[in-house]
Parts: sequence; C-alpha cells; structure tokens
Amino acid sequence: LEALRRELEAHKRERDIAEQHLVQCRQQRERAEQHCYTLYQQQTPEQGSLRHFLRYHRPGWEQQLGKVIAPELLERRDLAPQLADNASDDLFGLTLDLSAIALPDYAQDEASLLAAIEEAESAKARAHTACTAAEKTLKQHNERVQQADDAQDTARLAHQRAEQEVEYALEARRQQQARHAESQKARRAHIEAALARQEQAQTELRDEKRDALAELAETHQGQLLELKADAQSQLDSLDAQLRTYKQQLSDANAEHQRQRAELEEAFSQELAEQGVDPAQLKATRTRLEAQNERIRKTAARQEELAEYQRFMRIEWGQHKPQLVAEEAELAQRDQQLKRDKAHLKNAFHAAREAHQQAVNGLKAQRDSARGTLEALTPLLNQLESLELVAEGAPLEASLGDVDERIERTRQALASRHQQLEQLRRGCLDVESQLIKDASSGFADALQSERDKLPSDSPRLLLPLLRGMLKLLEDQQQQLIQEGRNLSDDLDKFFIVFRDLNRRISAQSRRLSEEVADDLRL
Repeated sequence: LEALRRELEAHKRERDIAEQHLVQCRQQRERAEQHCYTLYQQQTPEQGSLRHFLRYHRPGWEQQLGKVIAPELLERRDLAPQLADNASDDLFGLTLDLSAIALPDYAQDEASLLAAIEEAESAKARAHTACTAAEKTLKQHNERVQQADDAQDTARLAHQRAEQEVEYALEARRQQQARHAESQKARRAHIEAALARQEQAQTELRDEKRDALAELAETHQGQLLELKADAQSQLDSLDAQLRTYKQQLSDANAEHQRQRAELEEAFSQELAEQGVDPAQLKATRTRLEAQNERIRKTAARQEELAEYQRFMRIEWGQHKPQLVAEEAELAQRDQQLKRDKAHLKNAFHAAREAHQQAVNGLKAQRDSARGTLEALTPLLNQLESLELVAEGAPLEASLGDVDERIERTRQALASRHQQLEQLRRGCLDVESQLIKDASSGFADALQSERDKLPSDSPRLLLPLLRGMLKLLEDQQQQLIQEGRNLSDDLDKFFIVFRDLNRRISAQSRRLSEEVADDLRL
C-alpha cells in the first residue's frame, strides 16, 4: 500500500509537471496567436485608424514616423490624419537621425511583416503541436494517475478488508477463547460435580459395604451363636438325659440294693426265726409293684425319648441348617436389592441431571437461535429490498460463526448505506455542476430523463449522469473540432485577405506615386 501511495504521488507529480507544461504551451500558443493577430492587424489595419491612413497614404512611414510614434496612437480612429503640402522629415521642427533608431515591432515594413507573419504562423503551429502533444501527455498521465488511484483504492479496500478480517479473526479468537474458558469452566464444574457425586457414591458404597459387612458379620455371629446355642442346648439336653438316666439307674441300683438288703434281711430273719411276717411281705409286694409300675412308665416314655431324639437328629439337625442357609440367602438378597436400589437411585439421579443438562443445552440453543433469528430478520428484510443480482462466481466457504457472519452483514449493509449516501451526494453535486450555467434545453432534457426513472436511486441516476457527461464530452469535442475548423478557415481567409491586401497596397502605392508625380509636374 505504501509503494502504491508513493507510485501515485510520483504519477501525480508527473501529471502536475505535464499540466504545468500544458499551461505553458497554451500560454505560448496564446502569445503566438496574439502575436499573429497583432501582425495581421498591422498588415490589415482597421478602417479609419491612423495605421490604415499611413499604410495607404504614406508609403514607407515605418522607416520614418513609425520609429518615433507611440504604438497606441496607430490604432486610434479619432486623430483625423491629413497629409501636409510641404512634407518633410522633421518633427515639429526637430530633425533626428532616424537611421540610428531600430525598426520597432509595431511598425514593420512589408517584407519584415511578411517574414514575421510567416515566423509567427510557424510558431503558432509549433505551439499548437506542442499543446496537442502536451494534452496527449497530460491525458496519459491522467490515465496513469487514475490507474494508480484505482490500484491504490483497490489495495486500500483489500487492506481494509484484510484489517477487518484480522479484526474478525481477533474477535473470533477472543469469543472462541471466552467460549473455551466458559466451556472449560462448565466442564470443570461438571467434572467437579461428577467427582463429588462419585465421591459421595463411593462414600455411600463404602458405608453400605461397611454396614453390609457389619450386618453380615452380625448375621454370621448370630447364626454362629444360634448354632452354638443349639449345639449347647442339645449337649445340655443330652447331659440332662444322661444325668436322669444315671440318676434313675443309681436309684434303681439303690432300690435293688435296699430290696436286696431287705430281702436278705428278711430271708435272714426267716431263716433265723423260721417264720414269715405277712405285713412285711405285703409291704415288699407293694414296693415291688410300685417299682414295676415305675419301670413300665419309664419304658412307656421310651417312645417320647425316641421321638425327641429323632426330632433333634432330623428336624433340628437337618432342617435348621437349611433354614439358616435360606435366612442367610434372603439376607444377601435383601442386601443385593438394597444395593440395586441405591445403584438405580444413583443412575436415576445421573440420568435426571443429564436430561436437565440436555434440556438446558437445548434451551440455550433455542435462545441463541431466537436471538440469531431476531438479528437476521431486519437484515433479511434489508437484503430483500435491495434487489440483488446473483453473481456467476462460485460461492466461497463461509468464514466464521453465525455471529461473525451477522456482524459482517450488518457492517456491509451499513457501509453500503454510507456509500449510497456518498454516491447520492456525489450525483447531486454532479447534477448541480451540470445544470450550472447550462442551457435551458439541456436542463429540461436532464429533468425529462430523470423523470423517466422509476425511482430516485443513485444506482439508476448514475448511468443517466454518465450519459449526459458523455453527451457533453461529445459536444465539447464537436465544439473543439468546429473551433479548429473555424481557425483553419480563418487562417485560410487571412492568407487570402493578406494577398488581396498586399495587392491593394501595391496598387495604392503605385497610384499614390503616380498622383505625386502628376502633382510635381
């Protein structure tokens, strides 16, 4: 961009130099034209002027009066010049050496005047050629300046677009960093919450495990104590039965010993006395019957003992372990169901939190989409009112996210509105410049063409102004060409007029000389 600016400045300096050169050439051309006009005026003076009188009535006045007369007097028409009868070379009684005075430019003789006119015509032609070349050079420099200016504008627009892209990229990076930081923060919070939930779940599992182990240990301890108590009760029962049986056996033995002693004593007395005691025999028979009844009752309870032993051996010894195992299995199932319940509860809470997060995410997306829609609605309305024409160029990949593209569209529309305002003001300025000092026909034609436009859009007004400018340029070129043609015609006319004037002057001098000769005679 800096190189293009320097190149533009260099082209502008060259254009200024070319413009100055053109101004100098035009000044030289104007001086040459003015000099030609002055020389032609000397050759063909105005009717009634002092120069006209001297040219036709005083031949050779340039070598005498022309060296001392003021140049402005020659063009005056109110001096009423007349030739004196006694003509002489003195001036109011004063005689000067006129040969010492150079011939002035405003009073040249015919030969010098013709040579000066020829030289002036050559100088004017050279000035015209130089002006044409300078105009072409200036046009080339203007084109170069315009090209450099267009290149600089293109580079400036590219630089501005690049700066906007950099700003968009920086803003996108900042937004991305903000979103990344927010996402990191949310992810960290989510991870921390998940970690807290996991720690809480781990703590709950640890407590549940500890409670389960404690409950299992308590169950096992209870089962062990119960088994020990059952075994101890069985042992105590067996010991009690054994003691009972031993006591019964001891009582039976004691009774048998007592009966034996009594029988022996009775037998001894019987033997000693050789006689039998009925009362004692009856008591003995009674005790023997009681002892038999007791033995019978004891034998009758033998079935109860067998039933008890069978119960202790089958019901208590076999069924109780099954019941204890079923109780342990049910306790384990209860603990497993409790763990499953806790797991399902945690899974439900996790699923509910995930669902809530998904709902929150969808709400955020909905709010973002609603905001995007609200931002897009006025932009789309503006775009629909623009009547844009699709370009044939392939679409490039969209850059940035939705917010960036919306911001790009908003800035583009604002820039377009600003440029349209500038274009409208420029069109109004151009229109005011066009109708300024313009003819009524041109103004009416411009207004008529403008009334034909469907709207007051500068995009429609610009081609109209371009056409009117083209028309003015064509008219300008036509006027320039007509001026050049008229100038050529005038040059030809002055050449013919100069020849006629020269012939008339020669004829006038010859007649004057003849008249003078006749007067002297």
